[in-house]
Amino acid sequence: MSKVRERILLVDDERLVLELFEGLLSEAGFSIVGTSSSLEALHFIATNTFDILISDVLLGEVDGFALLSAAREKDPSIKVVLITGFPDERDAALAEKLGAIYLQKPGAFEAILPTVKRNQGLHAVG
Repeated sequence: MSKVRERILLVDDERLVLELFEGLLSEAGFSIVGTSSSLEALHFIATNTFDILISDVLLGEVDGFALLSAAREKDPSIKVVLITGFPDERDAALAEKLGAIYLQKPGAFEAILPTVKRNQGLHAVG
């Protein structure tokens, strides 16, 4: 019996970061949809089903918290990982309150795969 691969929506406006995460998570067996556009991410959320949302906090038109809100509105059980290169205590507290995992760059690259694997199959809280 084959395992169903979890689908991840990956959003980062830095193309290199996006490509690094896409490669790492694809090699680990996840099905990845990646975009550097927050508006395109909103479209993907509205028209697709994902198990996990991984998003940079600071994006162009729409930030990571708005993507989290849109994703949870469609599917309250979606797991969310927010990543930032500009850590902020208020953002970290809000992410925790909303049941999201908050990772800081550059350590996020090393932490993302263990974090996603640890949260496979878990339902979001918040």
